[in-house]
Amino acid sequence: MNTTQDEKIQDRFKLSMPVQFLKGVGPAKAKIFDKLGIETIADLLEYFPRNWVFAPQPIKIKQIKPDRDVTIIALIEATDLMNFRKPAIFEAMVADDTGLCRIIWFHGSYLQKQLNVGEVIMLSGKASLYKHQLQLTNPKFMIIKLSGHFLIRGK
Repeated sequence: MNTTQDEKIQDRFKLSMPVQFLKGVGPAKAKIFDKLGIETIADLLEYFPRNWVFAPQPIKIKQIKPDRDVTIIALIEATDLMNFRKPAIFEAMVADDTGLCRIIWFHGSYLQKQLNVGEVIMLSGKASLYKHQLQLTNPKFMIIKLSGHFLIRGK
C-alpha cells in the first residue's frame, strides 16, 4: 500500500466519526445506538452489553457463601438427568478438596452428552442453599481439559 491509500483508510475510519456512517447502520439504527449512549465509533468499541459480567476469581467450595456470585473449579463426581420432571433437570455433583456442591440446570437434557464424571469444570453463577446444601442453578461453565501438568481451557 502506498501513503495515499493509508491516508484514505485512516480518513474513512476515525474514532470520532458518528456510527451512522458505518456501512449497514444508517440514520434509523443510529437512533437506536443513540439510546444506548453510542454516538461515535469509539463509543461502539467501548460498549459492553448490560449483562456482560466478568466472572469473579475462583474460590474453594468451602468458601462459598449463599446469595453471592461465585466461580469454582471442581471435579464432576456424579451426574443425573431427571427427565420425568417438567422441565427436565440435569444435576451434577462437583467437589474440590474442600467440599461438595450440587449444580442444576433446568432444561438441561442437552448437557448429558457434554458433561461427564471425572472431568474438571469451571462454573460461575449465583450460589444458594437448597435443603441445607450448597447449590448453583443454571451456572455458566467451561470444561477444563488436563494435559500433563497444564490446564487447557475448552468446551
